[in-house]
Amino acid sequence: MAKNLRERLANLTGKGEAPPEVEVARDPESVRERLRRLLVSKGRPLPPEDRLPAEPARRHTRAPIEELVDGAWEDTPFGRVFIVERRLPAGEHHAGLPLDAVLAHPPENLALVEGNPPAGFSFADAVFLDTETTGLAGGTGTFPFLVGLGRFEGDEYVLRQFFLDDPGAERGLLNILADALEGTSGLVTYNGKAFDWPLVKTRFLLNRVRPEFLDLEPPHVDLLSWARRLWKLRLGSCSLADVERGVMGLERTDDVPGAEIPALYFAYLRGAPVGERMARVFYHNEFDIKSLAVLAARALHLAEDPLERYEDPTELYACCRLPRMGERRGELLSAAIAVGLPEEMERHARWELSLHHKRRGELSEARTLWDHLRQGPYDSRPYEEEAKFLEHRLRDPAAAKGLVEEAIQRCGRVVTDAYARARQRGALLYRLKRLERKLAGQTVADDEVYDPGGDHA
Repeated sequence: MAKNLRERLANLTGKGEAPPEVEVARDPESVRERLRRLLVSKGRPLPPEDRLPAEPARRHTRAPIEELVDGAWEDTPFGRVFIVERRLPAGEHHAGLPLDAVLAHPPENLALVEGNPPAGFSFADAVFLDTETTGLAGGTGTFPFLVGLGRFEGDEYVLRQFFLDDPGAERGLLNILADALEGTSGLVTYNGKAFDWPLVKTRFLLNRVRPEFLDLEPPHVDLLSWARRLWKLRLGSCSLADVERGVMGLERTDDVPGAEIPALYFAYLRGAPVGERMARVFYHNEFDIKSLAVLAARALHLAEDPLERYEDPTELYACCRLPRMGERRGELLSAAIAVGLPEEMERHARWELSLHHKRRGELSEARTLWDHLRQGPYDSRPYEEEAKFLEHRLRDPAAAKGLVEEAIQRCGRVVTDAYARARQRGALLYRLKRLERKLAGQTVADDEVYDPGGDHA
């Protein structure tokens, strides 16, 4: 048979009998050997050894995950799922606080930060959820390969992690996850309303898994919104790692950056020797889940008594904007200004404090703030507010006219954006003409009523 093949090859190439040096390759899949045979059959010289393509890399044999992470396999009708369970004392410290510190805050205080807290929600019965996924783009091609849950059970904080060694077993993981979520009073996540939970729900639907709580949509507290309300002014970025570092005093060590995790998982599936780094993904996920419990406690601790518990003046300014801080708004703004805010933020705080005083009828305090603001960088608003007061309360249109003219001059010098300049000048010129008609003794339609209870007259 081999002889017939050699003869046919010779006839096809037109070189007569095949050269004796052509040998049947020992490994028919070898790129090098196939190239040698082709070149020899064509009568072409062989290139130096170092110019031949390298042999394909051998497939690595990955280390079993159970040798790297303390867990166990659970067989399901759809494949096996690796499960890790850790039972920590609820009083174990993380970032300087016990994990169960959040349980010491009365449930009604959730409204201080959440605004409209979901009915029936309780941290004592909630599940703290975090996922590691194959990407951030979403869509049907993205799925969670590691789902971590934290839950208070008696005097323990129980961490459970469900891992897909084979994406084909996803439905098995989802069935286990559905059982683990039954009976929860709600979810606690970080950016989970926008990413983690919609992704999990999509995977449930695609895999035709319909747990009861999916129809009811469990109450959901997303701590990213809390962090933005309380600490965005202080930190700028509110990624969980930045909040951990800037607010909780945590610096992760021996961690895997979240952006690298999808590629790391795919490398693991291909058999690349990344087992030890894959094990650190479990640590990354566990760290996130513990941080959620402590972060919720820190946020409530601050919101309950900002004046005594703030660590940075920007926290006072942030707290005055919380939904239930109306009665303490002026006190918090005054304290933030007194302690010292960044320059631009201080101007915003003074403006908001002036409106607070105006609404309460404390016009003397409001006017003091407007005067202070007019001495700083140009802003048409304190000019307009003082002009309204002079015209309608003090009946002094001449003084009001002088302020408006000053504002028009400053606007022309300072505002460089053509649209903003035209808009501001238009409003100021309208007011100027109104005042000029009044001073000329002309009748002016009473289309403007000074209302101290509103932000604008």
